[in-house]
Amino acid sequence: MLAVLEAPLPANRYFPVDLVPLASHPAILRLGEPVQRQVRARHLLRYLHFTRALEIGTVNRVVEEMCFPNRSMGLWERLPAETQQHVANEAYSIYREEAEHALEAHKLLGDIEAQSGVRWDRRERPTRLNLLNQRIAAEVDPQRGFLLLFGFVCVSETLVTQTLCRLPTDPKLLPSVRKFAADHARDEARHARFFSALFAQVWQVLNDSEREFLGRELVGFLRMFGQLDSESIAAELDEYGFSRTERDTLVQDLGVVSSGRLRQEAARALRMFQEAGVFLNPSLRADFVAAGLLDPS
Repeated sequence: MLAVLEAPLPANRYFPVDLVPLASHPAILRLGEPVQRQVRARHLLRYLHFTRALEIGTVNRVVEEMCFPNRSMGLWERLPAETQQHVANEAYSIYREEAEHALEAHKLLGDIEAQSGVRWDRRERPTRLNLLNQRIAAEVDPQRGFLLLFGFVCVSETLVTQTLCRLPTDPKLLPSVRKFAADHARDEARHARFFSALFAQVWQVLNDSEREFLGRELVGFLRMFGQLDSESIAAELDEYGFSRTERDTLVQDLGVVSSGRLRQEAARALRMFQEAGVFLNPSLRADFVAAGLLDPS
């Protein structure tokens, strides 16, 4: 068991407790304030690490292709010429902004490590990005693989998470954390408008087979954002001295984000799908109803 470092700041300076499921678990509460600080500091590090991995390794993979229409597996080339030019112009700005988000997340991660004494494993890969890459790797057709990546990025750029809503205005948090989240949220609001419009344009130029293919994946993309980073949390629990059985039980207790919360955070993404015409397909709409993301009627 690693020694828990006594950080000079209280736990609530790192992350709001109600946004850190592990911090509220009775087994963690029993370990006292020093562990609370470490749990919430580590959650912040996990969030920052996910941000830089998402922006650089996933979002900008799609945005880069927007800058060069002939490299997008023929997807952008189906759009009108003026739309292609507009997409390319916006893409260069978005690419820069996403890279800045990743850079600021990287710098803040280092600052939090130094301040809290908690170290982050740079080799770790977020669960939801692992799931995405595995799904893309399983797709034989590279054009459809890119379509999956595009759909995932449209979802990620239109989700309104509680984290991005809460962090900028929580007066208890470190000023650097609030500023990072506020700057990120400001840019993401503009990105969401761009990707919502682009998704609708792309949906219209897809053939029926492609719409069916992508539409079947959309619920899964939303659910990925409710996935617990179980391997990361399990490794963290090992550090606190839990047995393997205790650790596995605790991870299972945490579960995934409820369909109600996921539906709330996905409201903008669901509106994007609605406006694009995804739900005009009764079978695709039924998938969202079955997942609790739409009402039956």
